Amino acid sequence: MKQGSGMQRLTINLSDRRSWYDFYTADEEGAVVFCPTKSPPHAGSPVMLDISFNGGPRLFMQGVVIWQRSRPSSDSRMKPGAGVRLNEADRAKAQFMSGFARGGLLDQRQGGRRLPVRLQTTYSTKGGRRRMNFTRDVSESGICLNCAETINPKSPLSLEIVFPRKIGAYKIQGWVVRNIRDEKGSAVAVNLVFSNQDDRFGFAGALRRLESLLMSGELAEQHLY
Repeated sequence: MKQGSGMQRLTINLSDRRSWYDFYTADEEGAVVFCPTKSPPHAGSPVMLDISFNGGPRLFMQGVVIWQRSRPSSDSRMKPGAGVRLNEADRAKAQFMSGFARGGLLDQRQGGRRLPVRLQTTYSTKGGRRRMNFTRDVSESGICLNCAETINPKSPLSLEIVFPRKIGAYKIQGWVVRNIRDEKGSAVAVNLVFSNQDDRFGFAGALRRLESLLMSGELAEQHLY
């Protein structure tokens, strides 16, 4: 099922990097994004946010409306819209956008920056049948892979990750670090294992090309997660 299926989509187009902070706030309770709209959903409604920078990255985020303002305020700065608290699973994407807005990007986890992208991945456990699903994010050291079944930690996996735009498909070995269950369903965190340095450098080069597409806003919607 396509992510966000059945949810109302709210769109935010940001003219420049600094404007991100006109819409985004974070506190100890989580991250909130203000979405201007003349017809804001009711509080409690699940929504998908389609957020893009002009000439920059575009990402999807999911959350729940916690407040809404249907009519313009006497204060011209108070536009109609909705405040959306992001799901815990998408807070890392907000941090990714914040890094871009500051003029640089943060490495979210050990092993390098993770790109929140949806890549078709075929995988199999030792002796198991091949299955297909999609990544939630990818880095030089690992992936987060949507996965319907529970796979025991430390289990080896054979993977084939397909990149867009004829970048290529990469067959890689990995092992399961942990199972994940959150608002988006179930997934596994996988560490990647390369048999030689050439394979590692080739995969890193593919990631750089993928990152260029993401950061320029040229990555097709089907690969946005």
